Amino acid sequence: MRIGIIARQAEVYSTRRLTETAERRGHSPVVVDPLHWAPGVGVTVRDAEALDVAIPRIATLVLEHSLSVIRDLELRGVPVLNTAASMALAGNKFASLQLLHAAGLRVPRSCMPRRGEALREFVEQIGGPPVILKSPRGFGGSKVMRADSADTAEALLNVFLDLNECVIVQEFWGRDPRDVRVLVIDGEPVAAVARQAPIGDFRANVHVGGSCRAHDASAEELEAATQAALVSGLSIAGIDLLISEEGVVVTEVNAAPGLKGLEEATGVDAAERIILAAERRVS
Repeated sequence: MRIGIIARQAEVYSTRRLTETAERRGHSPVVVDPLHWAPGVGVTVRDAEALDVAIPRIATLVLEHSLSVIRDLELRGVPVLNTAASMALAGNKFASLQLLHAAGLRVPRSCMPRRGEALREFVEQIGGPPVILKSPRGFGGSKVMRADSADTAEALLNVFLDLNECVIVQEFWGRDPRDVRVLVIDGEPVAAVARQAPIGDFRANVHVGGSCRAHDASAEELEAATQAALVSGLSIAGIDLLISEEGVVVTEVNAAPGLKGLEEATGVDAAERIILAAERRVS
C-alpha cells in the first residue's frame, strides 16, 4: 500500500517510526507536509499521490489548513485514520470537553470567560483557586498556566484577551492526582503510561520535560479512555486522564499523540499497531 503520513517533519520520532514500520511491513510510505499541499475546489492543484490510506499527524498550529488537506483526501475517497471532523473537535479543547460532558464522561469543571467578573464567579463556584488557564488550541503543554489566586487568574485572562485569544479556565482537579495517557486505536486501549511533571512544574507533558513510566490502568480508567475516543470519533487517540481518590476525570483528547515516551516506557510497538489499523481500514 501507499501510505500517506501527513506531517510537517519527517525526522520527528513518531513520523520516523511510522515510516520505518510501514516499510518493514512491505508498504510504500510517503511523508506529506500539509503546508506543501494546496487543496482546491473545482480544480486539482496537487495530485493526491495515489494514496491508499492516510495517517494525519498534524499540529494545532497549522490546524485549519491541515484540516482542509485531510478533508480534500476524504473527498477523493482516500481512507484517513482520524477524519477532519474528529481532528477539528480534538483540536478545540473546550469543544471536546463539551461533547465528553454531554456524553456522561467526567471532565474538569471549566469555563471560557471574556470578563473578569465571569472568571471570579467561576472560581467562587468551584470553591476557590488554584485554577488552570490554557489555550483551546495549545499543544504539548504550551500555553498552560496555573493561577493560585483570583487576582492572578484575572491578570492572566487579560493577557490572553489583549492578544485576542480565548482562554479556558479549569479547576485544579483532585488532591495529588496521577496524570495518565492511554493510547486507544480503533476503540481498543493498547498502552498506558503515567506521566510525571519535572521538578518545579505542574505539567507532565513530555514536550515540556515530563517523564513516563508504564502504567497498569484500571478497568475504570480503560473504560473512560475508550469511551472518550469513541465519543470523539477518533480512530487513533491519546486520552489524558487525571486519577485521584476522587475518581477518574478525562482532561483532553489528542488526535496525534506522540509515540516516543509511550513506546520507550511500555515496550509496546505503537507504530505497528497504527500501521495495522491502516491495513484494516484499506482491507
